[in-house]
Formats: sequence, structure tokens, C-alpha cells
Amino acid sequence: MNNEDIWEHLKSRRPVSIALKTRKNESLMVVEACNMEICFLNETAGFILNLCDESHTLENICDELLEEYDVSKEELTDDLVKVIRYMQWKRIIKLC
Repeated sequence: MNNEDIWEHLKSRRPVSIALKTRKNESLMVVEACNMEICFLNETAGFILNLCDESHTLENICDELLEEYDVSKEELTDDLVKVIRYMQWKRIIKLC
């Protein structure tokens, strides 16, 4: 399954942060995942995590990122799938 197919499956899902703690440190966000692992997110990943509040779908988050960054939707959805999968794997978010 490629990222385009995964995006079609995930775009209506609502991500929720399950991180224990988050702290902004200059351009990085320091996150303590629910498995007690410390993760460092860049500015864009931190922006995405801040929108993981169950009120936004992944498609809403994609639309907000398209307003913020000069990038094609195809490239953005590919990157967003990678970031969301990483955050799920690190137990920072879950999808509802």
C-alpha cells in the first residue's frame, strides 16, 4: 500500500495527542511519549501535534499546512502520512 492509498484511508480520522508532556524549546518541541520515551519534533511536526486535539481531521490539518507552506498537496500528504505514522509508532498520538 503506498502513501496515497494510506492518505485516502486516514484523511477523515481525527488524531489525538497522547503525549505525557510537551515543551517548546526554541525551534524544537520536546515530547514525552506515553511509553516514557523523549522525542524531539521539528517546528512543522510540533505545529501538527498542536492540531492533534480531536477537533481536526487529518484533512483539516493538511488544509492548514497548505495555507502555511508553499508545497504541493501531493507532497504535503505524503509527508503528513510519514509524520503521523512516526507519531503513532512513537506513541505520541492515536487516531480516532
